[in-house]
Amino acid sequence: TSWTQYSFSFTPTVGDTDAVLHFNLAATTDSVWLDGVSVSATSSGTPTPTPTSTSTGTNLLTNGSFDSSGLSPWYTITHSGGSGSVAQDCTTSGDGGCSAEATITQANNSNDWYFQFSQANLALSANQAYTVNFWAKAAASRPISVGMQQVNSPWSVYGQQGFILTTSWTQYSFSFTPTVGDT
Repeated sequence: TSWTQYSFSFTPTVGDTDAVLHFNLAATTDSVWLDGVSVSATSSGTPTPTPTSTSTGTNLLTNGSFDSSGLSPWYTITHSGGSGSVAQDCTTSGDGGCSAEATITQANNSNDWYFQFSQANLALSANQAYTVNFWAKAAASRPISVGMQQVNSPWSVYGQQGFILTTSWTQYSFSFTPTVGDT
């Protein structure tokens, strides 16, 4: 099978020095592979859906290709009603030598955020467009959502998008401007 890359762009209306990127994976039980994850500033203007995004900045994430020893500084968040694990998988990759394999063992299709794979400490500037890019595939066709939000209460969501993964590595693109502020 081949890889496909997924991405979405967003423009936060406020600055945040500790935003978090979440992959919400608890919709179904199975495995999901992620690779080549990046968050970067994009050219100004109103984001619109495009097959690819124009990155103007460096990747704000660390170890987005999961090639470092282990997955650090990525981490999982598990809520009651969802469970799973994430491990480095060096047998398949779309960007570098390894990917992250998430195995979801307890699903909640109403609350996909019950099991999350995340990275925090991301600094965002107000009114700057950003693009989140990632490669992904799943053991079976399934939904996931990806979101950028505040790391603490009130957990304002700066941008979120749902995707349907297939068994082939795929690239997605999504652009939007969030209506939520950091209050």
